[in-house]
Amino acid sequence: TKSNEWTGKRTFGGKCLHDVRSYQLNLYEEVVDIVGRTLREFDDDNIIPVYGFGDQLTGDSSVFSFMPFLPMGRPAIPGYALEGVRQRYREIAPHVSMSGPTSFAPVILQAVNTVIANGYSYHILVIVADGQVTRSVDVPVGEFSKQELDTMNAICYASNFPLSIVLVGVGDGPWDMMQQFDDALPQRRFDNFQFVEFDKVTRDVTRRETQFALHALMEIPEQYQAVRRLNLLQPPPRPFPPPFTPMILPPPEFQPFPQGGFNYAPTSSAHVSSAAPIYYPGGAPYQPPASLAQVVVPCPRCTFANRASSSTCALCGEALPANPSAPPPTGRAAEDDPATLSRRLRAMEEELICTICMAAKKNVVFQCGHETCEDCSKNVVNCPSCRLPIRTRTRRYG
Repeated sequence: TKSNEWTGKRTFGGKCLHDVRSYQLNLYEEVVDIVGRTLREFDDDNIIPVYGFGDQLTGDSSVFSFMPFLPMGRPAIPGYALEGVRQRYREIAPHVSMSGPTSFAPVILQAVNTVIANGYSYHILVIVADGQVTRSVDVPVGEFSKQELDTMNAICYASNFPLSIVLVGVGDGPWDMMQQFDDALPQRRFDNFQFVEFDKVTRDVTRRETQFALHALMEIPEQYQAVRRLNLLQPPPRPFPPPFTPMILPPPEFQPFPQGGFNYAPTSSAHVSSAAPIYYPGGAPYQPPASLAQVVVPCPRCTFANRASSSTCALCGEALPANPSAPPPTGRAAEDDPATLSRRLRAMEEELICTICMAAKKNVVFQCGHETCEDCSKNVVNCPSCRLPIRTRTRRYG
């Protein structure tokens, strides 16, 4: 959306958040890289459908595909490998005419369509956005805008399917409405929405990746257990009608550039004209190679990513650590390793979910320190973990 032009004033050195002309990764690319490394252990086929939304062509009612289109109007490939998503984003970004309004409903409903097309297998939708849902100044206090209502309805509708939604907010915000969405959404089968403010959870540059991964995925184990408990991993007896069906447009590079459309890098898309074909012209679909690692030095004060040759931060002037290309300390390297993150997520699931019913949250502590849910605690005489006789059962709140 057009707000990307100004929501990087503090967090991205005043540049457009979608700027891909620099050696420096923008915040969208940082999120894509971290999510890719974190979720690699949990993806069975390494094929990720990717969509964009909120530009001048899609508005608040449709999405555009990152995947090239065949002449008959459907994607030529089902998605991209996690390692190829960022490179594909860099190819598309210069062709997008930023606009608005912002609504997450189209991409959420498209994710539900993906779940249905894949036989109701469990999916995680990661939305990366620079701002909250559009709310006009003329909307009365206490009422919701059309985009807010559409997004709320889409999230509630998605709770009928095995889909978790993680919204990652990049840039300066504000994020007050997103916190409200996260905490107060009504009428859902299960809590399927999690909001993460990227800048807030990654300010510790020494644990940037680990902290983001844990904040973004901390509710996933419990949500997956809710999906199993509600029997959402198979088709429902009767289909749930969607609020609306979003249209899928071809990638922006194969569409006519909108008349009067704004682009922050017009020289990069000068060859796109009204005569450009609407659909991918055929041939072998292009699969981007794995993205190249960028050597940058994060500022210890403001986290701005500087060139490896810099001695001071280009944003705040703070002195930068020497020898940035040296390998990180063993402890941090092990902590940021994908396998370690995977083990931590599984350990987190073990911490959250009762090991007897594998459904409810642990909330009763025995004298030995082990826990179960309240219902299961009433039906056991020995601790299921250490087998000691249970003498006390303490209800834990929070």
